[in-house]
Amino acid sequence: MHDRVKLLPISAKDLEISVASRCRISVGLLLHFGCSFMIVLTIFTLLKTIMVDYERSTITHCHVLHIVPTASAVIQFNQSSWKLLTWSHLPLRLLIAWLYCRYQQRVLSRRSGLLIYLFVLCFVVNIVSNIVIAEFGDKPGSNWIHVVPTLSSWITSCCFMATMVYCMAYSQNTEPHHRLSYLLKRKLFFFHLSASVVIWPLYFLHVEFCVPLVYSLFAICEHILMLTNMAYVWTSNLDFHNLYICHSRRNGFYMRNI
Repeated sequence: MHDRVKLLPISAKDLEISVASRCRISVGLLLHFGCSFMIVLTIFTLLKTIMVDYERSTITHCHVLHIVPTASAVIQFNQSSWKLLTWSHLPLRLLIAWLYCRYQQRVLSRRSGLLIYLFVLCFVVNIVSNIVIAEFGDKPGSNWIHVVPTLSSWITSCCFMATMVYCMAYSQNTEPHHRLSYLLKRKLFFFHLSASVVIWPLYFLHVEFCVPLVYSLFAICEHILMLTNMAYVWTSNLDFHNLYICHSRRNGFYMRNI
């Protein structure tokens, strides 16, 4: 029986061999649909801004040609939707942080196992930064309440993505889902890091020299950063594809690897 069923205990009761669970919920599917909802809603707010508030969302301080709304403009013109997106996704992101902290150490090498705590720290700070950005999205771009959370979100995003890619590179888990997750994370981190390197020179060119269309390229990099971040979080469903929340009369609620 122990060979056929692997338990991931969250309490002492989980260590017992129990009767078949009366109901079970796939953690992988829960993460898949929850993270997909955030990506779809983000794209929707961008398209809505382009269709409804295009002229206002593409105005710049120096009035040069600018054709792509920035992330700040999208948040400003869709603040209620952005708040809904951020707060509704909060429980899911906290669950992901807890799952990685609780279970990924079982498949990580000893030298990278402790780094999972750095991942969780950066991941949680990134969540807080995104909440602040959503709550104060109507503030001017030069305001400190806008600048500080944006920088924090960018730095912590790069940090948690790099940390998990490094950890998974030395993981002891060789399952196909795990390898696919690692490959996707590595590619997404590459695009995220590339956009991070390009975005700051573009911002400087726009602010100091007001070069036409440069702010549009900056906006494209912003959207790449946001979407690669969300897609990276979405890949967590592959890491926990065989984890289920189960319930039985004997053990109550517990998590099990099936």
